[in-house]
Amino acid sequence: MVSWSVVHKRARDGGEPERVVVGIVELAEGPWWWCRLDADPDADLWQLPVRAVFVPSGPDPDHEKVPVFAPAEEADHV
Repeated sequence: MVSWSVVHKRARDGGEPERVVVGIVELAEGPWWWCRLDADPDADLWQLPVRAVFVPSGPDPDHEKVPVFAPAEEADHV
């Protein structure tokens, strides 16, 4: 993990805003990648090792899968 920020997304139903972590990760191959992170917004994420996890982009089975990064130890259990 190179850098990150917490984005406050407005809830569609007028409820509490959702807190989403976005950041820049350095891939093992060298390039940096801007991405969403499936991580605790209150955690210290400095130099956190991450892995790509592919999740559906929507609720239907035919929705494409998109990469989301998660802490390496948590991604191993997905």
